Amino acid sequence: ILIYRDVIISTKLNLVKKIKGNSNLYLFCYSKFTSATIKILKQKSKQITYIVDDNKNLLGKFFQKIKIINTNKLIKDIKEKDFCITSNHRDITLKNINKNLISKGLKQKQLVFFKY
Repeated sequence: ILIYRDVIISTKLNLVKKIKGNSNLYLFCYSKFTSATIKILKQKSKQITYIVDDNKNLLGKFFQKIKIINTNKLIKDIKEKDFCITSNHRDITLKNINKNLISKGLKQKQLVFFKY
């Protein structure tokens, strides 16, 4: 199990290599996968700006000391150099989130997907 965990972490770390040090990171979707992603990003000393989730019950709350915002705030705040990382285990969910974020103005190069 530990070997499998190390392979997953290594794979995810390879995905973050393109993220420059001065980029803001937004994690899309509050879930157990977000928790794992936070842990992986902290190994590379990456700071997370916000967690993004459109659940109205989560808006303004904190998860692991990171504030939760909605997509509207993400769209207002995100810059060209920033990245939005989505963590999930279902392909259909990742595709729907990708389609939604692109329709709201994000660029494909700003989106990173962690499939667990």
